[in-house]
Amino acid sequence: MKTTFGLLAIGAIALATMAGCTGDSVQPTAAGSAYTPDDVVGPQVLMRPINEFVSSQGTYCIDNGSGECQLYAKPVANHIAFFEPNKRKIMMVDYAGTTNAFLRDKAGRDFGTTFSGDIREERMDDGRARVTVHLLSSQAIAYVLNGDDLMNSPTFIGTRPIDMMNPETKGEATGNVDMTITYINMGPGMPIPDLLQLMRAPQPGQQLLDAQFAFKGTGMNRVSGQTTSFVITQNGPIMPAMPGHDMTTPPTANASLQMY
Repeated sequence: MKTTFGLLAIGAIALATMAGCTGDSVQPTAAGSAYTPDDVVGPQVLMRPINEFVSSQGTYCIDNGSGECQLYAKPVANHIAFFEPNKRKIMMVDYAGTTNAFLRDKAGRDFGTTFSGDIREERMDDGRARVTVHLLSSQAIAYVLNGDDLMNSPTFIGTRPIDMMNPETKGEATGNVDMTITYINMGPGMPIPDLLQLMRAPQPGQQLLDAQFAFKGTGMNRVSGQTTSFVITQNGPIMPAMPGHDMTTPPTANASLQMY
């Protein structure tokens, strides 16, 4: 199932009340252990809780060569980035709340990121499973960089997580996410993978089929000093790394950035 996002769909996110988890209580679920007959929609369809996707994000470790995990935007856990090639902007959105969890635990700053959605798993004829993850995130942290260097480009909108460790920092950007990921997993009931693992090191039988993303938020424009509303929509495939960069950079989706 392919979902296309536009401004109308994004606006609906802001009006919706997002019930769900805050990231505090989500735990990975062992294959098949948490499901009841009520979760089975048909002989080949299983509905799984969105917590399984949320809790698996930020768990994939890429060795940096020194026996530690490569972090793209220290000090927080990794997730995919969005790149606007025409405007040379990098956009980072905390769609799974890993940045919020880090700031809450390490700096006592909680932006109240919550989640809702579902996971639909369909058994395929070859024994694998087609999985569609639909994630809605509310109060997700975001920031935009002016350039294509994730570690060194100046901040354009919002605040980097490392600067947000200071409780007196102002001008953060937050907003709402509507995200749909469709992929093939090795079999029904298998753990939901970290999106980075699915991109960088898919297991035999795994394949990313489609990824759609929309974000609408507000934050301080560091150039004008004014609060800016902005929209990020994905308009291209997710790539293993940003064009022209090596594997030390995060998987990147070409996206459009609109400000108003």
